Amino acid sequence: MSEQKKETTFDEAYGELEKTVNALEAPDVRFEESMALYERACELVVCCRRILSDAKVRMTDINERVKKLNAAASPFDEIEE
Repeated sequence: MSEQKKETTFDEAYGELEKTVNALEAPDVRFEESMALYERACELVVCCRRILSDAKVRMTDINERVKKLNAAASPFDEIEE
């Protein structure tokens, strides 16, 4: 049986990014730990950007469909009395 990897949400990734940055800013963080935190922060930034990019594509698609629906509206929708 194969395990399905749970898709990370923007809120989850951004929340973890905030925690990671806070950990990086701690005065007592060791160099090795800071490198690992920095690497994780970069991964999370890429993840957030991908999610935002996908959302932008979806929004553009929705807007295009709405424009097509409006353009295809029946001429009888605006009957004057």
